[in-house]
Amino acid sequence: MRYQLLAVVCGIGLFQLLPRVPGQLLYLAIIPIAWGLTRSSSFRLGALIALGFLWAMWRAELILAERLPPSREGQVLTIVGTITSRPANSRVGTRFDFRVHHAADPRGNELDLARIKLAWYDRPVAVAARAHCTLKVRLKLPYGARNPGGFDREKWMFTERIAATGYVVDHSSNRCEPDAVSWTLGGVREAIARQIRLSLPQRSHHGVIAALAVADRDALSETQWQILRATGTSHLLAISGLHISLVGGLAFVVAHWGLGLLAPVNRCWPVQRPAALMAFGAALGYAALAGLPVSTQRALIMLTVAMIGQILRRRAFSVDALVIALAVVSIVDPPALLTASFWLSFVAVAWLLFISTVKPSVNAVRRLLQFHLYLALGLTPLLGALQQSVPLASPLANLVAVPVVTIAIVPLVIAGVVMIPIDAALATALWHAAAWIWDGLWFYLSILSDWLAPLDLPIAPKVWAIGSALLGVVIIIVPLLRARWVLGTVLIAALAFEQREVPSLEQLRITIVDVGQGLAVVAETTHKVLVYDTGPAFGRFSAGADIIAPFLRARGVTEIDRLILSHGDSDHAAGWPGLAAAVTVRELWVNPGHSVSAAATTCEAGQRWVWDGVDFEILSPIAMAASSRNDLSCVLKITASGGSVLLPGDIEGRSEARLVEHALTRLAADVLIAPHHGSTTSSGGRFISAVSPGYVVFAAGFRNRFDFPRQEVVERYRRSGAVMLTSGIEGAIEFNITDRIERPRSYRRSNLRYWHHLVHPRDSLTR
Repeated sequence: MRYQLLAVVCGIGLFQLLPRVPGQLLYLAIIPIAWGLTRSSSFRLGALIALGFLWAMWRAELILAERLPPSREGQVLTIVGTITSRPANSRVGTRFDFRVHHAADPRGNELDLARIKLAWYDRPVAVAARAHCTLKVRLKLPYGARNPGGFDREKWMFTERIAATGYVVDHSSNRCEPDAVSWTLGGVREAIARQIRLSLPQRSHHGVIAALAVADRDALSETQWQILRATGTSHLLAISGLHISLVGGLAFVVAHWGLGLLAPVNRCWPVQRPAALMAFGAALGYAALAGLPVSTQRALIMLTVAMIGQILRRRAFSVDALVIALAVVSIVDPPALLTASFWLSFVAVAWLLFISTVKPSVNAVRRLLQFHLYLALGLTPLLGALQQSVPLASPLANLVAVPVVTIAIVPLVIAGVVMIPIDAALATALWHAAAWIWDGLWFYLSILSDWLAPLDLPIAPKVWAIGSALLGVVIIIVPLLRARWVLGTVLIAALAFEQREVPSLEQLRITIVDVGQGLAVVAETTHKVLVYDTGPAFGRFSAGADIIAPFLRARGVTEIDRLILSHGDSDHAAGWPGLAAAVTVRELWVNPGHSVSAAATTCEAGQRWVWDGVDFEILSPIAMAASSRNDLSCVLKITASGGSVLLPGDIEGRSEARLVEHALTRLAADVLIAPHHGSTTSSGGRFISAVSPGYVVFAAGFRNRFDFPRQEVVERYRRSGAVMLTSGIEGAIEFNITDRIERPRSYRRSNLRYWHHLVHPRDSLTR
């Protein structure tokens, strides 16, 4: 049974590696599968792998079918539904999740949409969670930036069943009305969160308590998240497997003890059966308080398997139970295999089982210390692969934090929630007690994060390094070799052995990073790194910290030799503080008139330097007189042995004319980043002729609201014969200039999976 279930899981996992969903003719394979199931064990395992593959394919098709039809992208649709999340407000507008009850296109044709994400810019009315709204919106398929080392937002939206994203169009018919029914799940969660905020005025307190009570983490600060990540304790503030198992376990113990006192029940029905049912009910109630996100649903499935084991009087903590839970979660929710939490949970449990098997029993205190140490050691290869970082403080942090949070803080928080309708003052007192305990724990975690900083790997580890580290961990745990600690440590250190791949002398690697609607370019020579612009920032998001810094880390770059901000527009420069906080910046250059809170050099025409045989030259600004901020952009040309690149920022027609007049002989370039993202104010005919690019890259977000690049600009470049690429469609675009311009590499196309939206090359130039 164990191997048959693993075969099904293997088939489901194999499907997740596909770049595209196969044609439906593949379902005909069910015939030989049925035949294989009746044959010998070897045939049966192969048939079960194929069956798992087809099951995952069918489920993926169902999820993809719920997405917005591509033909409806960009149309003004009418939707009616409910705001399902607390709106996140920023200077530019409001963002929220929306459950669609009814949707129609301009012709009145109904659309089948479920959950979408919306932004409402310059909203005329206030919106709140659970409000019922009728809105005019423009939607697009789930889409996200695609860069090496970056967060795969499309994968996350696929696993969360998000059908589309978009924004509210300004229209007189837009309206939102408060929910008339207060006793809904969303209403109860909002009321609890509001009561916690009123009871605990200190933001750091109510953020933690609300996170543990109703999974509302909006009030947690970035500083808090940094310390939690540095100590490997972020999981403590996420209502998932640990907390749901805790609530279910406590309910089981209490029910088992209470029912054990009832002799008639004990004689008629084993106590663990009703106790298991009560434990499941308690866990389900806690998951409902969290809003029943997909992660809690998976945790409930795992707990259900454990409780069924109790009802059947089987061991809950065993290899068979783990395999059954793994198979059930994979079958019920195949996309779960795409999430890091899935692998961390199951690998942690499997590793604990392995440790309990190979290590002899010792006294309770020593065994607890062993489990924390070996668990942290066992998760090192997986954390290195997923995060490119290993929190060294994790064993010491979790040794204290896990029991404190699970035994003291969570019960107090839940008790406070239960007491709200009975005695609000007592609920407040319980939350204050939980916050007081948290303060003591937080002091400990803060000290640990200062003393033991996370170990950042120099480059994203490859498969061989992860396998070597895993082997090293096993060698350390299994007491077979006398020098196992030395050999194991060397094998684990393979995670940091890989060296950064750099261009040769006189060669250049240019990457146009996908930052959405904005610009960021990374230029690498043999020993130097230059970053040109840093993309946008809004709310908690910063392209510098959230996109460019992870990209540089994945490339093995630890410092930026020179950062040039072409000009002060937010889509070019707003990400630089976040980038500077994450990566060392040795020099900062800005355009004339751009004021920044750091020492900076002002760029001007004529500045020139050479790095590793590659020539860098500032061509503009030529003069400040009568120039707009866009026209004062720093224009940079980079020339390697096999080709050149021109980065003009957001210059417009006036600066283009000056460049043609004063720098005509130096304008020619093989690769051009289109000025001003392809706006009609730039890319004049004379400028295009002077540059005569072989490739032109539009740094523009997919279906951006400015409609960049404009069609008439696209036509100008098409007539010039240039090959056109758009960062929002291709993802990060990499040019390697050796003795020639090598074929550009699109990160989206070269790392395609079936949940990614891929625009046809023919369409990519008009989006």
